[in-house]
Amino acid sequence: HCTDNRACQLETSRSLERSDLNTVSNEQVGRLSTGYRQRVAVARAFHPRARIVLLDEPLAGLDPTTRSHLKDTMRSLTKEGGIALCLSSHGLADLETLCDRLYVLAGGRLFEFGDFDQVRSLVSAPANMDLDVVYTRLIAQLTGGES
Repeated sequence: HCTDNRACQLETSRSLERSDLNTVSNEQVGRLSTGYRQRVAVARAFHPRARIVLLDEPLAGLDPTTRSHLKDTMRSLTKEGGIALCLSSHGLADLETLCDRLYVLAGGRLFEFGDFDQVRSLVSAPANMDLDVVYTRLIAQLTGGES
């Protein structure tokens, strides 16, 4: 957290710029659209001194344009800041573009996998198979058919 007002203002300004939120910087968050509120939440999570950022369904309910922009922002912020990003999501296609490792919670147990190709091979799925179908197969396999 900031200890002096000038440093706080500088960090806030940089965060707004990196997240492309300058145009709404004087607006109250509660008056912003859902997409902008999500972008504000992500910008706040990517504090300059953060080493890991945990986000729960950050792309849920967003229109395709906002979704794409927010994914680009997250990729950029993790690359620039050397920050590890941990996401929870039901949309595996989004995770594949943002994450390099997959962990699955199924039947009350946590399973670790490598990349998404390893997950596909585990369930004998071709590379072009929709990831939601792959996920459904994976959960069925991990839980013995129970979901």
